[in-house]
Amino acid sequence: MDFYILKKGDELKAIPADKAICKSYEKSGYSYIDKVAACTEQAAINKLKGKTFETLKGPLIRLSVVIFALALLWWVS
Repeated sequence: MDFYILKKGDELKAIPADKAICKSYEKSGYSYIDKVAACTEQAAINKLKGKTFETLKGPLIRLSVVIFALALLWWVS
């Protein structure tokens, strides 16, 4: 089943993927984040949280390698 993930402040909410329901939530202050396929609402929210970490993992690894290389170059010279 597909869910829309909506956010209002710090609160995440998963609703069934129905445009009419989504529009009513948007009118009450929620903003659309993503569409996720999951079995339950909680699984949809957990999937989105995992996706956020996966998005950050690549740049963090690259940054760590660059910092290590710069420290090594500074130490050698």
